[in-house]
Amino acid sequence: VVMVRSLSEPPPSEQSAATQRRVTTTVTYLTLVFCICNSVSTLYFLFSEYIYQLYLRHMPIPGDTSLTIFCSLTLPLLNAAISPFIIISRSSDLANRVKQFFKGKFRQ
Repeated sequence: VVMVRSLSEPPPSEQSAATQRRVTTTVTYLTLVFCICNSVSTLYFLFSEYIYQLYLRHMPIPGDTSLTIFCSLTLPLLNAAISPFIIISRSSDLANRVKQFFKGKFRQ
């Protein structure tokens, strides 16, 4: 059904194809940031909880507390900070509105 529907629709115009590529790129950037931040966190916790407990029980990990704080607090906050920046920077209309907002706030 989907194939028949897509074959019967007219091909997308140049502008809609460019918009679709831009949206796809934005979603890819957001996905990459999310995966990188959460993969590092997950891999660290997997290592510290399972592998460390099974094999390295007698060897202390140097800087374990600071690494735990970094992985559990900083990486999710980094993801939360970068994602809106990606969305704003990829949308020229939204970027212009944000610029106007901050220009108006700092002039008063």
